[in-house]
Amino acid sequence: MVALVSVSACGQDMDEAMGSDMSPEGIISNALSAGPASITDEAAVLDWDMNELRAGTNGWTCLPDRSDTEGNDPWCVNQPWLDFSWCIRESDRAHVLRDRDRVHADGR
Repeated sequence: MVALVSVSACGQDMDEAMGSDMSPEGIISNALSAGPASITDEAAVLDWDMNELRAGTNGWTCLPDRSDTEGNDPWCVNQPWLDFSWCIRESDRAHVLRDRDRVHADGR
């Protein structure tokens, strides 16, 4: 089972949502605003360059708002979604399709 959690502060840009705090602490705070405490308390936090800003222990990873999108849209994702988003980000269509075919062949 995979899941994606995102909470959007509609109409806010990242600076407004983060209070103009682009420090590592501000980025972490923004990323953790994407989900409930049951997910975020033990979640890892990455920036969009995939640098780890905070280690996690529960299999969830939160990422901050993207400055190239409208509004405030941080994410919290589990490992399959993180892998998928990384493939899309890197435009690795062949990898995504190969894994999709492997999953279907394995019956999962």
